[in-house]
Parts: sequence; C-alpha cells; structure tokens
Amino acid sequence: MLFNTTKRMLIACVAILFTAISCDSSSDNNPELDAISIQTATVDGYTVELLANNSLTTGYNQLFWKVTSGEDMVDISAIAVSPIMHMTTMSHACPYDQPTKMDEYDGVFSSMAVFIMATSEMGYWEISFDIETQTGATISGAMPIDVESSWRLNSVKSTDGTTSYYVSWYTPEQPKTGNQELSFMVHKRETMMSFPAVADAELDVYPYMDMGGGEGHSTTFENPAAAGSGMYTGSINYSMSGTWTTDVTLIVGGDELEVPTFEYSVQAQ
Repeated sequence: MLFNTTKRMLIACVAILFTAISCDSSSDNNPELDAISIQTATVDGYTVELLANNSLTTGYNQLFWKVTSGEDMVDISAIAVSPIMHMTTMSHACPYDQPTKMDEYDGVFSSMAVFIMATSEMGYWEISFDIETQTGATISGAMPIDVESSWRLNSVKSTDGTTSYYVSWYTPEQPKTGNQELSFMVHKRETMMSFPAVADAELDVYPYMDMGGGEGHSTTFENPAAAGSGMYTGSINYSMSGTWTTDVTLIVGGDELEVPTFEYSVQAQ
C-alpha cells in the first residue's frame, strides 16, 4: 500500500516537472521582442510596424519589422525596404541592408540602417516598403521617421575630395569601465543612392581621457581589424569612467584620412 502511494506521488511529481519544463521551453522558443515602436503604417487592413532598440539616431541602428492584421501576426515571405531623405532640391539614401527573418522571434524581420543626417528643416526621412505575405498578398507603402543627431557617426572625404566615407561607432553600445569589444562600420558614398560597405580599409584608433591642466592618459586597447561586410572589430579596456575621446585614422588604398574625433561618456561598471 505504501509502495503504491509513493509510486503515485512520484508519477505526479514527474508530470508536474515535465509540464514546467515544457512551459519554459515554449517561452524560450518564442520570447517577446524587447524593442520600442518607432512608426506604423496601415495598408489595406494590414499594419506594418517598425521597431528599434532605441529612438533612431544618426549612425548605426538595428531595425525590426512585423506585420499584423487585427490581433494576428501575419506571416511574411519577402520584404524590401528603402530609406530615403527628402530635401528641398534633392534626395539621398544611406547605408542599409534588407530585412531578414529572425529565428528567435516569430514573424519578426531584422535589418540595419546607418542614417547619415538628422531630421531637420533641411530634410526628412521616409522608409518605403514592399512586403509579400505567405498568402500572396502585397503590401506597399511608406512611413516617415524621425532621426536625431548623435555622436556615433563621423564622416571624412578622400584626399582628392571625390569620395565620402562614413565611420559608424558600433560597439560598445553603452561604453562602460572594463574590457569590451570596440567595433566600427565603414561605408562610402558611391552615388546619392548607393553606400557600399568598405571591406579593405585599416583603422588606427587612439582612445584618450583628458584629466585637465594638460594631463591625460590612454588605456589598453586593440586596433579594430577587418571582420567582413564593412565591420572592423577590436577591444578596449576603459580604466576610468567619465568623458573619453577616440581618434580614428582611416587608411584606404594608402590614403590616410583623419576622421573627426568621437567624444562620449563612459559609465562605471
């Protein structure tokens, strides 16, 4: 009798544990996207939503896309986007890529954009989109977006003045004391609508903290090296919190270009 009771209790505990693990596993497979809504557009009963980790700024931005119909997520088979800044006498694009499906979030696509100007009286940004659902419906339209100025983007022209290069601070997203990845993205302006990644450059950086009175110091760092697709990755170990600067020399085809200094705040860990 005692054996049967113990056996039933053991079976019940295993069932409860299995249910708990199943629930946790389901939650891990379908986590909720931690991002803020930037803009929406409604087309033929579909709502196209643009999200991001933070408000959009000049420099690198990771973008997220999803489509809903009422309360239901819409399955997307293909999506193409195009960010354009409209100015009084002309328009231009920026470095960006096309959205790809995210494995970790159901129905969410991710892309990136490096906005090279802030929204102002000189011009405004708009992202057009063409989306095809898995049922064959086509959703096309555009949404205005607001882009704020930030310290994360600098540009420099080639020595002969014919080519503009854009250097975007990529990581650390929020610099803190201690060791962390130091990465930049480099693009060039080929035309007003084409900004390809620069994969064959060299970056020579120098981080510095001004202590005032002519005193200051650098810290331990590793120069970023080419990592593909215009990405250059190294490391840095900030020794103190406070205001830091990082000078970047961009070397392309033997042309040494002094990029304007990045100035930013480092927080204590």
